Amino acid sequence: MAKLSEEMAKLSSKAAKAQAHIAEFEAKAKDKREEAVATLKAHAVSSRKKIEAGAEAKGDEIESLWAEIRSALAAREERLKDFIGEKKEALEEGHAKRRADRLEKHAASAIEFALMTIEDAEYAVAVAIDARLEAGSFD
Repeated sequence: MAKLSEEMAKLSSKAAKAQAHIAEFEAKAKDKREEAVATLKAHAVSSRKKIEAGAEAKGDEIESLWAEIRSALAAREERLKDFIGEKKEALEEGHAKRRADRLEKHAASAIEFALMTIEDAEYAVAVAIDARLEAGSFD
């Protein structure tokens, strides 16, 4: 298993890459944006499946935590599907701005959720390192 500090560094790197991808996304043509959205969704689903498999292998404590996160993600995904499904109606009825506003709020909420989980991960890493150091003092 990689050192927890190395895992946190991976998290930071992933966030920086996501930020760069979003900046590039804004400059893409519509057809390329649609393609990028499909790719991002596929990556998100793949990552979720990997995490689920890893959680199951790590035992009940991790599985129950992942079940809570999975439930929150499923609810978020359903709301997003509803928003995406409104696209045709929004365009037909001229409500594209309100739809965009809702999707931006959804994205902001997803970022807040990610920030919360990063803070939780930082706390968990610190507690785990502290416990490992204390355990080492008994050697």
